Amino acid sequence: MKKNTARKGRSSPASLSAPETPSVLTTLTNLERDESRLRQDLIDPVTALPLLPVLHSDYDLLFDHYPHLGLVYLQTGKFSGLESAYGWELFDEILRTSAYALRDWSAAGEWHDRLVSLHFNGVDGFYFLVNLSEVASETPHLILELIGHQLRDLLYDALSKKFGASVIDLLGIYHSSLKLDPDPQVRISRLLHRAFKETSRSVSRAENKEKNSLEQEFRNIITHRRVRTVFQPIFHLPKQQRVGFEGLSRGPEGSIFESPDTMFAAARDNSLLMELESICQASALEALVQMKPPGRIFLNTSSNFISHPVFTKRLKEPAMKKMAPSLVLEITEKEAIQNYHDFRKDIEPLRKAGIRIAVDDAGSGYADLESIAEVKPDYIKIANSITRRVAYDLIKQEIISTFLNLGRKLKSTVIAEGIENREDFQVLKRLGVEYGQGYFLGRPAELTSSR
Repeated sequence: MKKNTARKGRSSPASLSAPETPSVLTTLTNLERDESRLRQDLIDPVTALPLLPVLHSDYDLLFDHYPHLGLVYLQTGKFSGLESAYGWELFDEILRTSAYALRDWSAAGEWHDRLVSLHFNGVDGFYFLVNLSEVASETPHLILELIGHQLRDLLYDALSKKFGASVIDLLGIYHSSLKLDPDPQVRISRLLHRAFKETSRSVSRAENKEKNSLEQEFRNIITHRRVRTVFQPIFHLPKQQRVGFEGLSRGPEGSIFESPDTMFAAARDNSLLMELESICQASALEALVQMKPPGRIFLNTSSNFISHPVFTKRLKEPAMKKMAPSLVLEITEKEAIQNYHDFRKDIEPLRKAGIRIAVDDAGSGYADLESIAEVKPDYIKIANSITRRVAYDLIKQEIISTFLNLGRKLKSTVIAEGIENREDFQVLKRLGVEYGQGYFLGRPAELTSSR
């Protein structure tokens, strides 16, 4: 009985007549065209890598061409909060940078002549099929392990150069490998998929072991409140005069959690964001009450924490009341505020207490123009991704001019973050930015009585 190959919902007058029997040549042409289209559909748009090592029609021929094969798997991991912390755009760029480095290695690396295929798992991992023919029978596992180590080091180098330590601290790059042994009793497609699953499971075990150790270390920080605050000065640029500080949280010195990014990534993974934010804020207030620095004091907070009962209670505490007239709360929520009406209600008592509001990371993609217009902040802090190398980027200069115009209309003070060299400093002054902070002006440090 002949199969009806017409697709549902698609008909034409020609389809109502009796179908002609296709020739073998026509059928082969259609199959080749369909397979070509399928290959295009199975390319990941971010990494530009295939999502399968070979098509199903090629599976049966795989071991005919390569009697001895091995599999190497690499995966980025450690903190699942990385994408939440920095956004999908940055995570896409991490995957894209990884893919470029791996593709270059595949084309010209030490083992390029043994590489059969490289493909992406669609999330965060990369698979390599390796030709182990003409390899001594006792060494294939050592070769696969060596390739895994080389690829891990390659990715660390490429990502470090592109993104720096702050992102790399959040990344773990894990690898596993195994030799594929063909079994005439087992379909080759299933043999491959089982191998993919096994290497993935092996990486998951290693990743979970490290995560458990990090989780224990992080929970110890929360339990013993081992968080400290350093303060970075904020300057009036025309006079180069210090007018305030921003409080920045740090974990135990020398640990992986010294970076606030790793602390908050771990907090997301362990559902302890509110607890960590409360500890960080308490640490900052304690230092401020003791040292009484002059000028405005900027403290980071999330829109969720502002509505939390812990914060509502803290507003009534003596330390907060004493510092309120000089406090500026920077809204650092990296996800859009869901309900502006409720958020404005949450910040009413803050403003009544004399606390001012700043929108952080303006221009980063999180603090968009809508949130600035809705919140009407007292301060707009331009993200360092915009101010960095602004002296050499006319588009960035136009963006900063836009924020300055917006600030004038809203009666908001604009502050440029991330000023790291004299060239950017001079251009920002020329554009009319009056306030700024960054390593060029002053590095974060603990407050002392001499300040």
